[in-house]
Amino acid sequence: MGETDAQGGLTSVGLHSRLLSFVAMAVSESGTTNWVLWTLLASIPVFFFAWRSAGSGRYTQAVGLLLLAGFLLRLGPTLDPFLHMWDERYHALVAKNMMIDLLKPVLYKEHVVPYDELSWTEGHIWLHKPPFTLWCMAVSMKLFGVSVFAMRIPTLVASTAGIAICFGIVRRIFGRRAGFVSAFLYAIQGLVIEISSGRTATDHVDAMFAFLVPLAIYCYLRALEGRFWTWLLLSGTALGCAILSKWLTALVVVPVCFLLNYARSGKQPGKSLIGTSAQLLVAAIVSGPWVLYMVHRYPAIYAHEAAMRMAHITEVLDGQSGGALYYL
Repeated sequence: MGETDAQGGLTSVGLHSRLLSFVAMAVSESGTTNWVLWTLLASIPVFFFAWRSAGSGRYTQAVGLLLLAGFLLRLGPTLDPFLHMWDERYHALVAKNMMIDLLKPVLYKEHVVPYDELSWTEGHIWLHKPPFTLWCMAVSMKLFGVSVFAMRIPTLVASTAGIAICFGIVRRIFGRRAGFVSAFLYAIQGLVIEISSGRTATDHVDAMFAFLVPLAIYCYLRALEGRFWTWLLLSGTALGCAILSKWLTALVVVPVCFLLNYARSGKQPGKSLIGTSAQLLVAAIVSGPWVLYMVHRYPAIYAHEAAMRMAHITEVLDGQSGGALYYL
């Protein structure tokens, strides 16, 4: 799918309808789908005790309970034994084929009918999305066996860890209470849960991206507190991995980190520029080799995908269109 096909922003607006849809499916269907209901019910008392701990000022315990409750909310949908139509089945197939060679993203290994090699739905070499999320899925299936659940483990872990990252960022800017409330909203956000379990278009790619971008910002904030170059290296690495998850949209990290550095360095733009430039350099070292390798190995396919990424700005692709709010 295209870069603009994620269904809406990751806000708390979609929580109720999406979470209620999980409950409806759990009640109406039999088999493993019932895990959605059981894990949802199990998370409720954990959320309750998390709020009690936060009310008593025990924020470390409260965030730990939020992580557990958020994990339970994500576990139920992740246990769904079937692949979803858009785009999980494509990502899963490419990841499975990359178990053989991580440097060769293949959709269909063999074709029995003529096909368009530039088509992301029927081609051989698949460069429609960058490789980092697919690498994680391939390694997970290599470790735990080829299964739907094993394929989803990386984004289950990343989406859960994002709760702690959210708390860490907001706590450093607005305080612990605001951090806890933000982490709670992230834990129960319906679209975050759906993409991490493959139920919504762009699925695991967006789930990993939604983890790596805040991770890069969090590491940069830690760099401003001490051990600057160590944390800056980690921030740049996370940014590089985010680029390898959803290309240059990850660069939204840079102006955010520049402004944070500017505000905390006594409004000295020079220091901010040095920090973000070093961050960008590390990100380029992490992501650049893959880009150069693909340009060299599959120049025609890479050029086509690069052109399609730019075309998303001015053209409607794959039928993904709507009003102004759709693109927001």
